[in-house]
Amino acid sequence: MGRKSIFEQMEKLNLKYEVDVLRSLFNSKSIKIVKYRSIEEDVDAWRYIPSWKHNNRCRNCNDIRNKLKIDHIEAVTQPSVGDILTYIEYIANLLYLIERDTTRHKGFTPDYHLLKKNLNSLVAELHHEIKIIYSEEKVLVVEINPTATAVADIVDEPLGIKLIQYNHYLMKGDLETKRDVLLSLADKFEAIKSELKNYSQTVIADKVSFLLNNLNIRHNNLDGGYKKEYTANMDKTEIESWYDITYDVLLLAILTHDYIKNIKPDIDSLQTHY
Repeated sequence: MGRKSIFEQMEKLNLKYEVDVLRSLFNSKSIKIVKYRSIEEDVDAWRYIPSWKHNNRCRNCNDIRNKLKIDHIEAVTQPSVGDILTYIEYIANLLYLIERDTTRHKGFTPDYHLLKKNLNSLVAELHHEIKIIYSEEKVLVVEINPTATAVADIVDEPLGIKLIQYNHYLMKGDLETKRDVLLSLADKFEAIKSELKNYSQTVIADKVSFLLNNLNIRHNNLDGGYKKEYTANMDKTEIESWYDITYDVLLLAILTHDYIKNIKPDIDSLQTHY
C-alpha cells in the first residue's frame, strides 16, 4: 500500500486535537479588533448572559461552563462525539450573542473568522450542522437532514422549530420528546390526509396512519384498550427506530402534498409550452 498524502492523513478525525484547536482559538485574546479579550470575557463584559432567554438561571459564562462541564471536555484525553458537539454548541451560542449586538461589534480579527470556519468545518465532518433559531434566541447543533429543512420551510414556525430539534444530538433516546414532535406532525398530517388521498396518494396516507395508530404515538399501545402485543414487546431501541422511520415518512407525506398542490401545477403549465 502506498504512502498516504498529508491531506489524507489530516482528514482522520482526532477529537482531542479538534478540541484543543477550538480551545486555543476560543480563548484567544485577539478575537476583537478594538479590545483584546476572549469570547467569554467579551460576553461577560457586556453582560449578555443575564438577559439571554436561555440563561437557565446562569449569571455568566463560568456558570454555564460548570453546568455543561466544559472544563472536563477541554481537559479529557478522549472526548466523545457528544462532548465535542456540546462544546461546539456552547461556542456557537456565545458567538450568536456577540454577533447579534451589531452596535458594539462591527469588526473581528482573523482568529475569530478562523474559529467560525473551524466550527462549521468540524460540525459538517461530524454530519451535523449549526442552526440559528432567531425567534428562540438559540443555536442548535443538529444532524444534517435536508428533508427536515425543506419541510421546516413550508410549515408554520413553531412546527418548523420542532422538526429541527428532532435531529438534535441530545434527542437520541428521548422517546417522550420525539413522540411529542410526532404528535405535532400528526396534526399537520391530518389536515392534508384527505387531499393526499384525492391526489392518489392513498398508500402513503394509510401507511402514516398505521404507524401513528400502532406505535404508541397517538394511543397507549402498551396496555389498556389500545394495546398492541407486538408493540408492547418492543424494546426502547426498536421503538425509537420506528419513531425515526415515522418521522421520515411524515416528512415525505408533507413534501408530497406540497409538491402536488404547489409545485406540480407550475411544472404542468411549463410543459404546455413544449
